Amino acid sequence: MSKILVSALAIACVAGLATAASAETAPTRSISFGQVDMNDTVAVNSLYARIKGAAQAVCVSHSPIRSVAAKDAACYTRAVETAVRQVNAPALTAVYNRSANRFAMN
Repeated sequence: MSKILVSALAIACVAGLATAASAETAPTRSISFGQVDMNDTVAVNSLYARIKGAAQAVCVSHSPIRSVAAKDAACYTRAVETAVRQVNAPALTAVYNRSANRFAMN
């Protein structure tokens, strides 16, 4: 079974924010995708939605503090990007790229 792990810790490590203690407490979400037919557009879109949901669960605190919200947004973006890269499926990458381009144009 193929799985990806969406973790706030991985994002914090990239940003240089993680401590040894945070490795034990960082939220993570595991997503199985071994049964996803990457030729099925609906299935790929569903996997992408699950990835975004997992990223939101581990990264978004809903804080009203702007600096915290900005860190949450950066964590979310990086978590989704990392997960899509880990799956390494052209169909999923295309969905991600279309989504990223849509937001960049608004």
